[in-house]
Amino acid sequence: MNALRTLALFLATTSITALAQKPAIVRDTEAVGRLPYIHTLEYSCPLNNPSSCVLHGYTFPAVPAGYRLVVTYVSVSFPTNSPQSLSVLLTNGKTALDMDYAALDLQAPVCAAESRLQYNCVSSAPASFYLEGALAPNVIVGTGSTVAFTTDNTARVTVVGYLLSL
Repeated sequence: MNALRTLALFLATTSITALAQKPAIVRDTEAVGRLPYIHTLEYSCPLNNPSSCVLHGYTFPAVPAGYRLVVTYVSVSFPTNSPQSLSVLLTNGKTALDMDYAALDLQAPVCAAESRLQYNCVSSAPASFYLEGALAPNVIVGTGSTVAFTTDNTARVTVVGYLLSL
């Protein structure tokens, strides 16, 4: 009984630390085979034809053979004469009958006045879209009305995601 009390007292007053004999190599198993993907395309809207920016498609480079592209985010920056909303359609670049697409629910654009008549608006949305090798991501951007601008006339679309090795 005395030995049991001594053991209980010893355990209550000391801490036991387990030390690793051989540290394990740790790696992120989720990131194996992933290659970061970020691409930005620009389109300069003609000053004499600003309506060409009302609906415009951006075709990105094709996914390399042996990979799958997972699109996780899309961002759009566009010049306008008044703050407005955007519609964005992300497609796999195939013809209408074979097209896979995702309509993105973009956040309300954040617009900063660059001058008295010009705003630069940015909007973005998370996405979950997959493209196999040889397919090209295509982003179709539509604004709510005719875009007019006085100075900067460059719209930008950025696609973010990762390539998975198959």
